[in-house]
Amino acid sequence: LSQFETALKLYQRLEDRLGQAKCYINIGNVFDDLRSDQEAAEPSYVKALELIEEVGDRRLKTGVLLNLGTLAIGRGNWEDALERFLDVETAAEEIGWPFMRFLSLQNQASCNLSLGRIGPAIALLETCMREGETTMRADDRLRVRQDVAAPVPGPTQRGYRSHRHQLGQGVLVDGKLDHIP
Repeated sequence: LSQFETALKLYQRLEDRLGQAKCYINIGNVFDDLRSDQEAAEPSYVKALELIEEVGDRRLKTGVLLNLGTLAIGRGNWEDALERFLDVETAAEEIGWPFMRFLSLQNQASCNLSLGRIGPAIALLETCMREGETTMRADDRLRVRQDVAAPVPGPTQRGYRSHRHQLGQGVLVDGKLDHIP
């Protein structure tokens, strides 16, 4: 951590905003990944995002947005996480980074499942299965298939075998019949 803080001071003296952003990302990563202190990580990621937006580095932006979305999941703030992952998807599409796009789609599906929005979650996962076969890593392809086949969690569970089976039967979600043909 101290090396990144020292480097940050140097980049600040040089007025190198991209270097500063990378230091803030690394500081956030130390707090998040090595110290399991997500509360301390978030301000570093937010500061990095501000600098990245000034500089215009969209590739770095996707990673920071992904980190912020993951932190939001950790807090149980599914709506905030979903918004971050939608931003990741947009940025990944703009720069032609299909792997990050599919990672964002998987995370959006997870958020939707946690919010009880089964239909949108399945649609996202099916997009991953249909379009991501050559882009996603083997472990991501397996996770998508498991998510589609997994029992429905929480109050929407009706004893059906899978999300896909439940959708075939039609499910009441948020007061509406949620069904994907």
